[in-house]
Amino acid sequence: MGDKGTQQFIPGTAPSAPFVLKPSEFPLAAL
Repeated sequence: MGDKGTQQFIPGTAPSAPFVLKPSEFPLAAL
């Protein structure tokens, strides 16, 4: 639901790791 957005934010990390590392920055991108 936000794979493309997560990849752009952290191109060197998986889309699942960043979510747990920075769950407050991802919700903003998802919205």
